[in-house]
Amino acid sequence: MSADAHDQLMDGFEAVNRRLSIQFDFEGIKWSLPGKDGRVILSDVEGSFKPSKISAAMGPSGAGKTSLFRVLMGKVAMDEGSLRINGHVAELSSYKKMIGFVPQDDIMIRELTVRDNIMHSACVRLPGSWSSERIGRHVEAVIKVLGLEQVAGQPIGDENARGISGG
Repeated sequence: MSADAHDQLMDGFEAVNRRLSIQFDFEGIKWSLPGKDGRVILSDVEGSFKPSKISAAMGPSGAGKTSLFRVLMGKVAMDEGSLRINGHVAELSSYKKMIGFVPQDDIMIRELTVRDNIMHSACVRLPGSWSSERIGRHVEAVIKVLGLEQVAGQPIGDENARGISGG
């Protein structure tokens, strides 16, 4: 990752979030599959996301990463636990305009390239006051920081049309 791309990306984050300082803390998170089985998927999970930091959940397939974020984002109701935002019990979904969550599943337009998908998201999410040139620089910085230069021009693809790997 080049220092210039990193600096460009961080400048963009700071410009958008200059007045934003949010801390998310969660503890005792428990979630079970619905139905008779009721298999426990998450048990006593705790953690936090610090202000002005990029966070990632990493682990092997089946470790519960997606399940945790589905619970935190309010897509499914937790069985037990609490989420605090800046020290107050709250729902993360009420802050959806201020945070980003990038799941692996179908949120991208599969016919578009990696670059086009990132550009689309940037145009929808970044401030309307940003020029096309500034958005373009930010998108290129994201691509560089994430190490996507080699696939940036490739379509996402799907089961029928070859594209990049789902991982």
